[in-house]
Amino acid sequence: MQTIVFDLTYYALALTMILLLLAGTILGLWKSRSLGSKTTLGMGLVSLGGLIVISDSVVLIALSRNGLINGFLYQQVQFSVAYTAFTLVLYGLDKILFSQLVGGDQLRRARLFAWGTYIFSIGGASLFLFNPATYRVTIVGSQVYVAQQLVFWVPLFLVLVDGALTSAIAIFRSNNLQIRKYAGWSGLFSVLVFLGTLRESTIIPSTGDPFNDLLVAFAPFIAGSACALLGVLSTLPTRNEKKSQTISKQAV
Repeated sequence: MQTIVFDLTYYALALTMILLLLAGTILGLWKSRSLGSKTTLGMGLVSLGGLIVISDSVVLIALSRNGLINGFLYQQVQFSVAYTAFTLVLYGLDKILFSQLVGGDQLRRARLFAWGTYIFSIGGASLFLFNPATYRVTIVGSQVYVAQQLVFWVPLFLVLVDGALTSAIAIFRSNNLQIRKYAGWSGLFSVLVFLGTLRESTIIPSTGDPFNDLLVAFAPFIAGSACALLGVLSTLPTRNEKKSQTISKQAV
């Protein structure tokens, strides 16, 4: 009975995340085309990155529980997909924040640092991810349990820390209210998802109860997903701005 309740809770929480991130993805990518807005596109890509990660996790868990994928392949696929998805998140943060804060040589240096450290961290993590000899394996009866390694999470941590710090800088340095709004939402997304990954990576230790552990991880994940959607909405023009644009077009 406890397993059934746990599974139902997990899938309900995962579905909530998927719906929030799907809404943010569709709205962000759709509206960015009509508005020609880089920031709307950026927030849409952040949502898309999160959507890919959670969808991949749900599929892999289902495959693993049905014995269709072993522990090594589970980890390798999970983090390979996560690294690809977080490339979209980092690119989205670039569109939302980097290009709004600096330009010219400063922008090139900021991008070089952010992308360089991310790619370098993926290379380092992959040395362990694709080398089964580095894994800690526990065998209980006929079951083989393959433990995650902290190094797998480093690339994801880097992107989230970049997002949180750059958002904070944008909020304090910019006098533009709209920039501060979507910087705030992207910053909250980064911080909340980072908190969830701290539990998933076991840096935040287990409470001893799997159900409580699930809530500790997914509560910030769901809140972060909502922030991604709100971030997309914050980049869209308000009614007054739409009216002003219409009046300007009519005047022309």
